[in-house]
Amino acid sequence: MSQEKMDLDEDIVEVVEDAKLINRLRGWNLLVAEAIDAWRVVPRLLVASYAYACWRVIEWYMQLAAPTTQQAALVTTVIGAAAVIIGVYTNTGRDWSKPIVPWFTKKKDATSSNIQS
Repeated sequence: MSQEKMDLDEDIVEVVEDAKLINRLRGWNLLVAEAIDAWRVVPRLLVASYAYACWRVIEWYMQLAAPTTQQAALVTTVIGAAAVIIGVYTNTGRDWSKPIVPWFTKKKDATSSNIQS
């Protein structure tokens, strides 16, 4: 019986240490995700790729010998959509009045779990 209790205690210690490691890794992952969100990496890449697509469409259109009205309509639509994309990009983003990492700035109280690190 004593050996079973010791094995159970060792298992509990391992679980607690694993939980501490998981919380530490989760904290770093959330910090990296928050930085990527704050720097707006994905929206900037999308806007840059759309700007490149617009540039290529304009180059293609200017190389046409006798553009048709359908081709002109395509260029007009692509360039017009750029205004919408820029508008969405500028009107979205994080609210800078809130702390960057709210879960990181919390103070631990007496009721918090012992597993947190």
